[in-house]
Amino acid sequence: MNDIWFTSDTHFWHKNVIEYTRPQFSDVQEMNETLISNWNSVVKKEDLVYFLGDFSFCGTQKTIDILDRLNGQIHLIIGNHDRRMTNSVKSKFVWAKDLGILKVDRPLYKGIIELCHFPFLSWASSYHGRYHFFGHTHGTLETRMLSLDVGVEKWNYFPVHLDILLQEMLKKKERLKLIKENEVNMDMDKIKESITR
Repeated sequence: MNDIWFTSDTHFWHKNVIEYTRPQFSDVQEMNETLISNWNSVVKKEDLVYFLGDFSFCGTQKTIDILDRLNGQIHLIIGNHDRRMTNSVKSKFVWAKDLGILKVDRPLYKGIIELCHFPFLSWASSYHGRYHFFGHTHGTLETRMLSLDVGVEKWNYFPVHLDILLQEMLKKKERLKLIKENEVNMDMDKIKESITR
């Protein structure tokens, strides 16, 4: 079985992203080489990669050169910096879409994961346990409900394995369950207090 990986917001060749969120890199070459090395250290050629937007910030040939160096069968969810991507670049991906869904049948989760570059406040069946993975925020947004940021800043500049994300979602479900139980207990305390007045 092929491993499944997620990542986003590599911003290959994007000089300004170093200033914004990646001061540890001295220049784009160092950033690019680190990202490529990290990617290929975990992703095998036959693995599936779901890339949730903002792949590069450069021309067609430089983007193709990077893609040719990366392992995996890469599926692209288009981000705001991918809008001008040429068809010759898009053809290097398994597919390129604005949104996606992934059907998962794993021991930790059986269901659908909504995929988008941008974080959603709500999504189909979000209140019934459906997950949402996104990028775009460079690790700066506190995730809501059952959503998770898969961007490189959040995962130490490595793609992250689906099973790791599913483990994170289980922890999140437990935290949400505790919060909900506490809210119910607080509501019950208020009801009891109002009855005894």
